[in-house]
Amino acid sequence: MRSIQSMLQWFPGGGGYRKLAHCMNYDTFRIALTVVLDLTVVAGYVFIAAHWGRNERRLEQSAAKSALGSMKRIFVLCGVCGYLFIPIKLFWPAWRLYDLSLAVLAYSTWRYALSAQELRVVYEQLDMTEQLGACWPDRARWPGTRASSSAHSATTCTFRNFMHVSG
Repeated sequence: MRSIQSMLQWFPGGGGYRKLAHCMNYDTFRIALTVVLDLTVVAGYVFIAAHWGRNERRLEQSAAKSALGSMKRIFVLCGVCGYLFIPIKLFWPAWRLYDLSLAVLAYSTWRYALSAQELRVVYEQLDMTEQLGACWPDRARWPGTRASSSAHSATTCTFRNFMHVSG
């Protein structure tokens, strides 16, 4: 019990660090607004990560599954470091804990970034790049770009291919 208490004292610098609420001049409205907005963003991150997790479980053990899992973990760490820690630091100045979390995020991010070919295997696994390439061989006919005379056939081709992939 004593070690937990000393650890809880170490994270905020033994009482030497300030809370973010102090930096915000204890402005109750701004603090409440910041907490609500940060937690709203965190809820969105959780929703997106849960969606990625469901898709990850659908894949067989493969490089694509590993890559999707890595992206999901990095995304969750971004949410924790970028948004969840702000309400925490408003009331408990755990700057050292924040730094440890950022170190894990930095390591995970660069580990993934330096093996960026993992992203390619996700698309290959999902077989989307070849499907899209077959329907829209040149970028000028892609939706959202200037329409061409064959825009309708490109849309029809894509719809058929996506129906085939999902069905």
